[in-house]
Amino acid sequence: MIDCERFKIAFTAGPRDLDPELASHSDDCPDCAKFAESIRDLDIKLLACMSIEVPRDLAATLKEIPGYSAKGKSNWLIFGGFALAAAFLLGIGLSSVYLPDLISQPATLQQVVYQHILGEPQALNAVFPVQEAVVNTTLKEFGVSLQKPLGEVMHVRLCPVGDTFGLHLVVQGKRGPITFLFLPTKTVDKSLAISQGHFVGYIKPSPHGVIAVVGEKGELLGETEAVVRDALKWL
Repeated sequence: MIDCERFKIAFTAGPRDLDPELASHSDDCPDCAKFAESIRDLDIKLLACMSIEVPRDLAATLKEIPGYSAKGKSNWLIFGGFALAAAFLLGIGLSSVYLPDLISQPATLQQVVYQHILGEPQALNAVFPVQEAVVNTTLKEFGVSLQKPLGEVMHVRLCPVGDTFGLHLVVQGKRGPITFLFLPTKTVDKSLAISQGHFVGYIKPSPHGVIAVVGEKGELLGETEAVVRDALKWL
């Protein structure tokens, strides 16, 4: 089952690049169908605005505005920039529905973790476990050694996560894959809960930054985390 959050992220990134399963989701979900239609309308308005040619005499016209002088040139240029920006938005005709989407808000650490997991579907859909030699080599590159068996490691990779870098580890749980993200440069004062779609989990402080643990609902994440934590040793 595809959750709505995953559909909206994928549709916003590339409406024409969706796989058939994702593309058909909006057929049975009125909320996502409305969302997809709003994105299409926004694309049309943006394209229409981009096709408008800037008048060649715009600079000369601005200079004729009363009060314009060499001394106040920079102020008028700033004013002109704001005016053009305002005209751009008014020309598109954006309503208050679109404005929150256009004004980017800093993503929370929970959102960064969730979006990273969605952005690497191969990590959740791996069929065969990673070879032990590959696991050991990747962990050592991250500064960690393996002291005990981890069970079935389905994915292990050093990769960018948001604005930082970390270790992306996936082990097989009882209900499905369990994702571990080790982020050495991040800090949190207390555990943060994650609940998005069919994923649940948490982000907690660790002696080396933070660790995010995410899995299917009903998965015993704490038990698996204890196994992983005991198996790894920081070099």
